[in-house]
Amino acid sequence: MLGCVAFGWGIALMIGSHLGIPPWDVLHYGLGGPMHASFGVVGVIVGLGIAVVAWRLGRKPGWATLVNIGVITPVADLSIRLHLVPDSGGCGLARRLAENVAGILVIGLSSGIYIGAGRSSGPRDSLMLAVSDHTGWRVAISRNLQELGALAIGAALGGAGHDRLGVGTAFFALGVGPAVEAGFWTVGRVERFRRGRR
Repeated sequence: MLGCVAFGWGIALMIGSHLGIPPWDVLHYGLGGPMHASFGVVGVIVGLGIAVVAWRLGRKPGWATLVNIGVITPVADLSIRLHLVPDSGGCGLARRLAENVAGILVIGLSSGIYIGAGRSSGPRDSLMLAVSDHTGWRVAISRNLQELGALAIGAALGGAGHDRLGVGTAFFALGVGPAVEAGFWTVGRVERFRRGRR
């Protein structure tokens, strides 16, 4: 649960930087217009659809998959609405870049936390791992291709509106794979340290 809440907050940090949002969220905004639904609701619907695809590819969903679907996008939505993250739109570029990169790092670490809990993974992460399993590609490559595909579809649907598509989107698309790998590494080191102290 902590990992999922942190993930949603990381998305909100990126939105608050006004340098571009994650590719999947470009897709959520793109679908929001035709579906006449909010960003958070669309995120839940898309998450359910991806979970089904990942299941068909061999990654069975678990209770953590449902927590991921029901928590991450709504937390991001509420964090923006309730001003739980800084809105750096009127600030200098350095602060906006720092907030954007911090969001990517939080997302990477939080992915490691909730996947490392061993209670299954979220739908997008299940898809990332399923593609990696079937192709033999590194997790980073699988995730980057997934992000770029979501970005292309979302932009084609009109999700790349004001402040939604920018350098931060590119940073995320290229940096989230390595950030997730770093999250796995960090959680693994903490777990080994914890076991060593028993």
